[in-house]
This record gives sequence, C-alpha cells and structure tokens, in this order.
Amino acid sequence: MNVQNKSLLFQFILKELFSFSKTQSLSKLHAYLTLYLEHHPSKKDLRLLKAVERVLQGQKVDQSIETIQELILAKILTYSKDETIIFFLFKHFESMNSLGLSFDIRSIFEKMFIHGVDEAAEFVVERYTEKGYPHVVFFIENKRRAINQDVCRRI
Repeated sequence: MNVQNKSLLFQFILKELFSFSKTQSLSKLHAYLTLYLEHHPSKKDLRLLKAVERVLQGQKVDQSIETIQELILAKILTYSKDETIIFFLFKHFESMNSLGLSFDIRSIFEKMFIHGVDEAAEFVVERYTEKGYPHVVFFIENKRRAINQDVCRRI
C-alpha cells in the first residue's frame, strides 16, 4: 500500500472515530483498522484494534476508550508532514471537538507545529497551492479563524 492509500485509509479511520458514538461506526472503525494492520502492522495499531474490540464487546469500555484516544492521538501526530491528513483535521475539527475527547484540534496542531494552528494552515495552503489547488486558501483560512474563535469561546 503506498503512502497516499495509507493516508486515505487513516482518514476513514478518523472519520469513524469522529462518529464514535454509533455502534455502526465502531464496526467500520474495526474493519478499517483491520485493513490498515494488514498493510502496516505495528504493536500500537494492534493495541488500538484490541481496544476497539473490547468496546464492541462491552468490556472495560471506559479504559478502552482512554486507550483508543491515547493511541489515535499518537497516530495522528505521525502524520505531521501529510497535508491530506492535516486538511482532513481542519475540515472535520467541529465534529472532533464536539466528541469530548481528551484532545482537541488546537492541541494536535500545537504538538505538530511550533506555531500551532497558524503554521498548520500555512503548511496546508502551501502544499495545496503547489499542487494547483489555490482555492483551498479561502477554505483553510475560514477554518483557521473558526478554530481560533472556538478557542476564544471556551476561555
């Protein structure tokens, strides 16, 4: 599986995670993680899959959800140079922040980039402009502003 397909599959995983409250999403998350592991086996990803299985079976749910959050955050951070994942995070930040996870979009970007949200936005805009998608600038700028406003509302 090439890097682009790996990134796309990880986006499917994140999308299901952001819909985590639905049992159907858990089943899809499990299926995507299984497929991901077939091509990119790792101990952390196997732990993630096992935690999802425990939640599906109703075993140690709270502990398993904590493990899922911890491992998915670590996984997201490994994609710090992948503009498609960062674009995905900008696009879906509202649904991610509404889940009440132990992390939010701002904290992710602050771990990925020295200047946080602003640098993440610059990175995505630069990469997509190089690819011939200058219309992304407006979209990302609106999301950057929304993230900054969302943080101001919480303070």
